[in-house]
Amino acid sequence: MRLLRPGLTPSMRFCIPDDENGLENLISFIYARESLQNLSAVDLQQKAIVCPKNDDADTINSLIVDMVDGPVRTYCSYDTATPHGNDGGEAELLYFTEYLNTLNYPGLPPHELHLKKGVPAILLRHINIVGGLCNGTRMIITQMLAKSVEVEIITGTRVGEKVFFPRMSLIYKEPILPFILKRQQLPLKISYPMTINKIQGQSLNQIRVYLPKPLFGHGQLYVALSRATSPGGLKLLIKKHEDHGPNVTKNILYTEFLSAITDFEAAPPARSAC
Repeated sequence: MRLLRPGLTPSMRFCIPDDENGLENLISFIYARESLQNLSAVDLQQKAIVCPKNDDADTINSLIVDMVDGPVRTYCSYDTATPHGNDGGEAELLYFTEYLNTLNYPGLPPHELHLKKGVPAILLRHINIVGGLCNGTRMIITQMLAKSVEVEIITGTRVGEKVFFPRMSLIYKEPILPFILKRQQLPLKISYPMTINKIQGQSLNQIRVYLPKPLFGHGQLYVALSRATSPGGLKLLIKKHEDHGPNVTKNILYTEFLSAITDFEAAPPARSAC
């Protein structure tokens, strides 16, 4: 497909006009307002919005949740900072709870999780690998209780089953952080859109790709576009950028990586002495 070749302008057949209603049109192409009110597991298994970063996904999630009818329930996390070493209670004194609540890292649910009945969510940690509750499992919110939620699983080995999730402790530990962040929250995140990394390996009938900025990783464009099972199921919204004109984006390829693969495949097989 010509769209995959770097440096070429995508056909208007695939592009959604980048105007003031561009993002709303992208959403309506895949989630009509009527269908949003009663999404089924089949609907969510066949379609997805794809974007590069979690921040982009959060923006789309907020827009779509506002379009869904019904009361919203907010679940707030309890955040604490634990010191890396033997600095005693200094971490608790230096990093107030209000500051910790503002932190948002990949793999962690937000401090404020706004849910409605019928919205899709994705599991953010392994709960029971053998039982099919793994990081990345998708589900639909079916009931919201005071301290837990009921969900219906729509992917994996337990499709159709309902389970309850209470608040759990999730840990974020990075050397660049002067502390270990512990967040007690429902291990879920709303998942109308999915990041390119999360959608790898899936094939869907309807794919809508949102590119607010140029891609930054090798092969990301190929992964995003190749998730669609046919050209008719693919649409893109490419935001204008100072580096290129409308409806144009970069295809990031690391030639050194490709050369290394070619050299490896061309090399004769090594022989071992008996």
